[in-house]
Amino acid sequence: NRYDGYTFTVYRPDPANPDSIGHRYITALAEDKKSGDLWIGTPAGLDHFNRATGKFFHYRNIPGRPDSLSGNAISAVYVDSAGAIWVGTAGSGLNRLDPVTGAWTRFVQSAGEPSSLSDNAVTSILEDHVGGLWVGTQTGGLNLYHPTSGGFERFVFRENTSNSLSGNHVTAIYEDQRGTLWVGTGGAGLNQFDRQKKSFYRHRVSPQPFSISHNMITSIVEDQQGALWVGTYGGGINLFDRTTGRFFSFRNLPDNTS
Repeated sequence: NRYDGYTFTVYRPDPANPDSIGHRYITALAEDKKSGDLWIGTPAGLDHFNRATGKFFHYRNIPGRPDSLSGNAISAVYVDSAGAIWVGTAGSGLNRLDPVTGAWTRFVQSAGEPSSLSDNAVTSILEDHVGGLWVGTQTGGLNLYHPTSGGFERFVFRENTSNSLSGNHVTAIYEDQRGTLWVGTGGAGLNQFDRQKKSFYRHRVSPQPFSISHNMITSIVEDQQGALWVGTYGGGINLFDRTTGRFFSFRNLPDNTS
């Protein structure tokens, strides 16, 4: 749906129109800041929406063609500062599309290769302020892509280690205005990354007052005043006070309609 402040324009697949959107179910959305075009993930591949023409162009996996999209179940889309399109799939790895040449590069997990992608199920993608590309996965933790070597540095949960990533199911990655990287997980709380030490400080549900309200993190965002807001699955939304290290939670109260 596109809303212009007054009305909605709805884009639906039209079998008679090859330039229509490819699927009704949208799984990921990213905007090219330079052109304003949209990149749209679906369960049936990637669509490129050209704002000037109003047409959708489709990218699909072509069996036997390693120069095509690695899989059609798209789970994450990101446009980096150089204009490259990064596309995560739900089980077929990570892809990079060169917008100039139209060439696809695939990154997949390789058994016994520690510098490969840690898991083929990609959940989130983020480029930080120094150009580092971070890739969250379903079961393989967090990956940092090194373009010089073409390999990945892995950050995973380690038992009996208090400063590792708290869990390997990454659900959200966010960098705030201070350059701090925040990593949400699916059941293991929120992580704050120390770049110098390459270690994580964990925020999890605790019997102590003012802890985060839920360990399943769904979203992270910073407002214009620098306050960090953390959405959860089941525990409402949290406001993090950086000065005190406290979380203040806001929940639905069924009996309170005010």
